[in-house]
Amino acid sequence: MSHSIQREEIRSDPTDDISFYTPLYKAAFQGEWKILESFYVLYPDTSINVAISGSGKTALHIAAASGQTTFVKKLVRHEKMTPEMLEKTDSGGHTALYYAVAAGHLEAVKAMVKENPKLPQIKNLDKRSPILEAALLGHRELLEYLYVKTADDMPYDGQDLREASPFQGELGVMLLNAIIAADFYDIAIALVKLHPEVATIRVGKGDSALDVLAQRSSSFESGTKLGFWRQCIYSGIHVVHSNRGPLKSNGYLKLEKLPSITEETQGPSHPAMEHDLEDPKPKVLDMTLVSKKTLGDWIQGAFASKIRLVLRRLRLFWDTTILLVLRRIRLFWDTTILLVPCIKNVHNTKLMHQEAVELVNCICEEVANLKNHKKISELVNMPFLVAAECGTVEFILGCLDFFPALMWVHYKSHTILHCCIINRQEKVFELFYHKRINTCQKSLAAYQDEEGNNILHLAAKIAPAEKLKTISGSALQMQREIQWFKAVEKITKPTYRELKNKRQKKPRALFVEQHKQLVTEGEKWMRELSQSCSVVATLIATMVFAAAFTVPGGNLQDKGVPIFLRNRYYIVFAISDALALISSLTSVLIFLSALTSRYAEDDFLVSLPRKLINGLATLFFSIATMAIAFMSTYFIMFSSHYAGIAILVALVICVPAILFVGSQFPLFVEVFSSTYGCGVLHGLS
Repeated sequence: MSHSIQREEIRSDPTDDISFYTPLYKAAFQGEWKILESFYVLYPDTSINVAISGSGKTALHIAAASGQTTFVKKLVRHEKMTPEMLEKTDSGGHTALYYAVAAGHLEAVKAMVKENPKLPQIKNLDKRSPILEAALLGHRELLEYLYVKTADDMPYDGQDLREASPFQGELGVMLLNAIIAADFYDIAIALVKLHPEVATIRVGKGDSALDVLAQRSSSFESGTKLGFWRQCIYSGIHVVHSNRGPLKSNGYLKLEKLPSITEETQGPSHPAMEHDLEDPKPKVLDMTLVSKKTLGDWIQGAFASKIRLVLRRLRLFWDTTILLVLRRIRLFWDTTILLVPCIKNVHNTKLMHQEAVELVNCICEEVANLKNHKKISELVNMPFLVAAECGTVEFILGCLDFFPALMWVHYKSHTILHCCIINRQEKVFELFYHKRINTCQKSLAAYQDEEGNNILHLAAKIAPAEKLKTISGSALQMQREIQWFKAVEKITKPTYRELKNKRQKKPRALFVEQHKQLVTEGEKWMRELSQSCSVVATLIATMVFAAAFTVPGGNLQDKGVPIFLRNRYYIVFAISDALALISSLTSVLIFLSALTSRYAEDDFLVSLPRKLINGLATLFFSIATMAIAFMSTYFIMFSSHYAGIAILVALVICVPAILFVGSQFPLFVEVFSSTYGCGVLHGLS
């Protein structure tokens, strides 16, 4: 009896026990709409917006967070759900819209905003708005939608305009930084143009927009590594940059209309074209003027008139025919970009690079308009040096266009030159051979830091671990280190090359000390690779040597001449077998010379890599010729009657050869490019 009374008490006031709403919680979490309907049939007095968890979440919160889009749509359109109920927050100040944004469900967000357009303005207790959450989590479609739906000048409940708008003040800075970190640069450009002040504000000791952008080296061409084919596509692809991002209008934000293909491919309508369509007939000459001139002058004038007539006709042909063909080709290419995923990805990457450069220029322009030297220095000095550390070349050049004096900025006596040497940023180092800033090279090279290190001391220190890991093998890592030291040594004043720092270390002595372990590891790597490759080369030499004396088909007993001497495949066998023997023995000798090298620091620059290149090249050649010799043997024996067998064996024998060469060929290419590359390090070292 007491148990039934307790249940009745719970039913009359269910908020006293959260466990009462467990079926409702499960229904929202799993998207079971019928269970929710059954619950409200049994308990019709229960609010549709009742908190069903200890943190104050409603069924709408749970469904939005778990991605039950259909359930959310039905719930927001429920007859008991009012627009004001959608504004209910949990203990953290989060609305159901906030959870839908965090989960990345655009349709659920649209359904809630449609019922209550005020929802995008509501922030949680940490003053984080839904649009900021979308930017932080990298949901581009949600960000674009909320950019449009979030009001910019609509404060409510007595809020201040800057407090209400997520696009202004400190909230705007946080939003801009999040958008930049997510690589949505077109939206960032639109936001800077909408509220330029957000590009010139630093919140406390936090990051400004330039601070975040300086660290995004992967968003620029200089910091993006593309494969061979992707680089070819990147170089040849044409990107038409347009403001894709949303723009503001009438207090709200909307997307800009892009030109359609029809508009883009319309015929020329410029004044020059209209002029070309005029009658090109030459005017009648005034004989009174001609009589005053010589006959030669008159002939020159008539000839010039004919030339102008021909040029007009050529220009008319260009505008009416050639340009039309070029537009059709461009239309075909644009269609290809949309259909081929690989080309589309490269296109989007190049577009992102262009937008990132435009954003740098846009922000620098706003900073330059401050007319306050102290504030400008606070905003641009450190990002400029950080860009040198991260290798963001385009950022550096963009800043120098607006602030040339940044070349002399230093932090703890480290200039841009010192920063790029410490962090081994080759592309930034190449800038000092650019005609715009090469005059500063020797002046910056004279700086010494607080420990008395000049630039050669900094090059003598071992590179950061994350830079060394990008290079395969300890020997190649050591090669890159000696290349850096030699290159920096070239631009160091002769008196500075033997200068000691405060620890009484000369640059060369510091280099040997810092790279002692790397030299040992490089020697071990080189010896192991040489031993492995020499074993393979020895096996090839043994096999092809034996094959030379056991020719296919045998020899004639009376003359000792091979039976298949006149067979065309035998000639292929003999030549390829001899070449395989010669190249394999050469490879063995080269790798033996590498094993007996002294492995000093300077040997890693050219001597050892050159031996590795020659050894691998001859080894690859011996493998290829050995495979040809083996295939020609089968063609000698089976081509007359069983040609299919010979072809099949020829294809099969290529598999192991291709596998071995394919596994070692990337190393060969890397060693070759590292030794004989065209970068500034190779030229100076």
